[in-house]
Amino acid sequence: MVRSDCIFVHVPKLLEWSPYFGWYSRITFLPMGMLSMIEEVDRAGFTVRLVHLGVEKALDPEWSLVDYVKESGATMVALSLNWHPQTFDTLDVARQLKASLPHIQVVVGGLTASVFAHHILRDFADVDAVIEGEAEVPLRLLLESKGDWRGVPNLWWRDEGKIRRNTQCFLSDEDEVTNWSFASWCAGSHESMAATTGRRHIAWRSPDAVVATVKMARSHGVKRFYACFDPHPTKPRELIAILEALGRLDEKVKLDFETYGLPTPKFVESFRQNLDSSSRLLLSPETVDETLRRRHRAFAFSNAEFHQTLEHLEHEGLRSYLYFVVGLPGEDRAGVLRTREYQTQLQQRFSCVDNVFSWPLEMEPNAPWFNQPQRFGLSLKRRNLADF
Repeated sequence: MVRSDCIFVHVPKLLEWSPYFGWYSRITFLPMGMLSMIEEVDRAGFTVRLVHLGVEKALDPEWSLVDYVKESGATMVALSLNWHPQTFDTLDVARQLKASLPHIQVVVGGLTASVFAHHILRDFADVDAVIEGEAEVPLRLLLESKGDWRGVPNLWWRDEGKIRRNTQCFLSDEDEVTNWSFASWCAGSHESMAATTGRRHIAWRSPDAVVATVKMARSHGVKRFYACFDPHPTKPRELIAILEALGRLDEKVKLDFETYGLPTPKFVESFRQNLDSSSRLLLSPETVDETLRRRHRAFAFSNAEFHQTLEHLEHEGLRSYLYFVVGLPGEDRAGVLRTREYQTQLQQRFSCVDNVFSWPLEMEPNAPWFNQPQRFGLSLKRRNLADF
């Protein structure tokens, strides 16, 4: 094996029980930020490897991450802790690494890690540092620092037994995001995200950069794409520019696009004109109750506005999936049944609706109902990292 400087590891929730599936792994997809981090440190001249622990264990249940890291000669392991179901397995991997390779520097990042950065360093001695928020440049600087972490932005770390939080802040700009092949951001909950990452604005990749990524993905056999990013639903200028750039490709792109709000007529028309005819626009009304929708949803809309959008999709010959949520704060059993009846009515009325999905609402770190449960009339069972 070629010597590596850093091993990036995605740890899914390795064992989850379902009466439908039996034992299975959950959170098997990588957070996009890991890929842009790898790109950043690779360009700086470091040798890095990416390990998906779930895939390795599926291929060989006896496969050992500890042995892999030891053989690689790496001095740092970067673990993703983006979604809270990963928490136990990710921190257990840190424990295993430190038990066998105490010299290894273990760094954790991602949304859940960012929310609970202090708790992780306080309660889990096997983690040396947590990157809070955007991590591409901070991780590169960690590798370049040769152990002096005082100037690394977005960093919580342990210094001679004391927990320190560096005051320097890193936020990527449009040039950096364009230069990475992968980037990510979550819109619609600006205050909670800003509290974690410091970001209050969107950094867009250029249309040409998006096209280059699509071409690269296609060269690896990708046939269809899925995206969920319209941070300004009523101002789709940047997205339309991307659609138009994709439309200039010889082979039309097959895209399922999940919207945060309702797409504008101009966006719908550009979507139809520039993409493959099998592409879908996915809409999320969440509930039939407009009051609950306004209370809980970013970019809320009325049922009448929603129906008008579906009518426009039908007129343009586009297809759609609809997504609903079960268990919104303030929703009772009667409300759930009304939403179920509404779903049936929508499928009967609008031929563009191919399918309807309902998902249970889950308590998430940094969600409004986690940060302000009293505002929603909730009593929390999950209050700290250990509860997740």
